[in-house]
Amino acid sequence: MKKRLQLIRNFGYFCSLILLIVFFANYMFLLNSEQILEKETIFQTDSLYEVKLTLSDPIIIINDQDLESFGFQGSGTEAEPYLIENYLIDTDDEFGIFITNVSKHFKIQYCEVYAGISAISISNLTLENIEITNNVCQGEEWYGIYIYSTNYVVITDNWCSGGAAGIVCWYSNSEFIENNECYDTDFGIALYETHKSIIGDNFCYNNNIAGIRIMYSSYNNISRNTINIAGKGISLVSASFGSIHENFCNNTFWGISAEYTNRISIHDNLCIRSTTGIQLWHTGKINITHNECYSCHRGISVDDDSESQVRNNICYNNSEHGIYIRTGESTQVSNNSLYLNKLTGIKNLRGSPIIGLNNCSMNNIGILMRDVQSLTLSNNTCTLNVDGIVLEETDYSTISYNILQENIEYGVKIWDWSTWNKIHHNYFICNNRNGTEHGFSQAYDEGYNNRWYESSTDEGNYWNDYEGIGEYQIDGKDNNTDPYPFEYYFECIKTETITEPTEESSLSLLTVLLSFIGTASIAKIRYKKEKK
Repeated sequence: MKKRLQLIRNFGYFCSLILLIVFFANYMFLLNSEQILEKETIFQTDSLYEVKLTLSDPIIIINDQDLESFGFQGSGTEAEPYLIENYLIDTDDEFGIFITNVSKHFKIQYCEVYAGISAISISNLTLENIEITNNVCQGEEWYGIYIYSTNYVVITDNWCSGGAAGIVCWYSNSEFIENNECYDTDFGIALYETHKSIIGDNFCYNNNIAGIRIMYSSYNNISRNTINIAGKGISLVSASFGSIHENFCNNTFWGISAEYTNRISIHDNLCIRSTTGIQLWHTGKINITHNECYSCHRGISVDDDSESQVRNNICYNNSEHGIYIRTGESTQVSNNSLYLNKLTGIKNLRGSPIIGLNNCSMNNIGILMRDVQSLTLSNNTCTLNVDGIVLEETDYSTISYNILQENIEYGVKIWDWSTWNKIHHNYFICNNRNGTEHGFSQAYDEGYNNRWYESSTDEGNYWNDYEGIGEYQIDGKDNNTDPYPFEYYFECIKTETITEPTEESSLSLLTVLLSFIGTASIAKIRYKKEKK
């Protein structure tokens, strides 16, 4: 028994000794590891390999001799550029890497750079195809990456932040900026007097002023970028002759905006949860086509524009207007789908736009015209709204060849101080089925000298409730009529009373589905970026 106890004690001593040895070995390993990490760190990329980074002082190069003196790998030719790679630079100095006035080729890659002003700065080079790729760049006061007066720079796969901008290019042309992440800055990516550049597949988030800002720059292509949480998503100021397409803007003040800009194309973008999805201001000849804007205050807003085209867009579930036009001169608004907007599908204030072939459904008002002179509104379809078309302080305008069907109140409503308007060849179908305090007509007119027929043909409008005898009575205080009405045979289907669409209505399922689509879009875009 004593021998057994002794053996147990000896075994316990042995285990304790082993534990002490293991503990001491682990302690020495951790201590040694910490000492090693003081000299180097590990840079992990989206690739399947790791790169060791070596601590370095700031790299300042102001001529070819400086560039050669560092002993970088490579020969300085375009085929074999000097490789500035695998460095960790953490400094309070102005610049982490600064290169100017060199004629040798170089490439900056797999570096992690933190600096007081700008992490990586390139200026005044005549070289082409300089590459800045797979770096982490943070400039505390100004820029992550700064390019000045240098063309054809390739900036890809970098993580950039800074007090002012993640990536900025001044007085440079033909830049290629792709697949970067720019975050926690005033501007994610900014171009100033930089032309013919490509900005694609970047992810910009938490940008105070704009995710992407283009100023005084022309012929730039901005595509497939994701902007999340920014003052403005993609902002153009005096930046003409370019294209903005296939971008996703979420949770911004303006999703995509163009100011003092002409002749650009804005197409196939998705803008959600913004004050305005797409905003034009003092613009001309802009093409806004095939965009989708929802869960904003306004889907698309056009202010002080001439000859732009707003076509084939979808704007829905916005808290104010699907499309808002103010002082548009010859602005064309056509073939848009506008539904479930809280106030109007289309609102036009002043100006003389061309509005036709739009589908406005399940809004409060399908199309609202206010303070308009001599406008033609034709070939639109307004269904299931509270009112189809409403005129306020609108004169000398023509409302013709529209389909006005199953609106809760009136197909066309004309308020006081709207005069000398012509309303003809419209189809009024099953509107105002429950009646109002004014009556059971499908139209309402309290204006002055409005004519409900075409004078050249003595032809009025089509009414499905017209009984084929006499004039068609229009509701309103002046007892206006359509003297030349047409019968239009259409049997209204008996349904439950349609109510004004709200978030709590039976259409909530559609809202949930749309929200799911938006979430899936974010996930898809993010997945594609991570996969790269």
